[in-house]
Amino acid sequence: MAQWFSADRSAPGRIRVYADLDSPLLHLMAFNGTRLLHASSHQADTPEDAAYFIFALWQQLDLGTDRGELNVSGNADMRREVMPLMRRHLNYVSLSLLPGMENAEKVPTPVLLAFNS
Repeated sequence: MAQWFSADRSAPGRIRVYADLDSPLLHLMAFNGTRLLHASSHQADTPEDAAYFIFALWQQLDLGTDRGELNVSGNADMRREVMPLMRRHLNYVSLSLLPGMENAEKVPTPVLLAFNS
């Protein structure tokens, strides 16, 4: 997963945080350029749980509201609830689409990315 996300260099000089909502897990990764700053997985049963862990990482990285970029991927239902929560507090929140695959929503994200590398 880290290899897939580190290849995105669309915002040079900006810290990019990737939140993959792989219900009930939340996978978080943060990059500065191609350098991995953080990687973790958390149990996030609700959108509020996911928001808590994302905000905790944001604070840990000292990003404020406008110094980082949040990219959200994963479970569509969870995304629909988490993204508006994030947009209330962060200036740059976007959707990251992972490679397509039939029935991909039923495949854990790390497995999906391994088949599309």
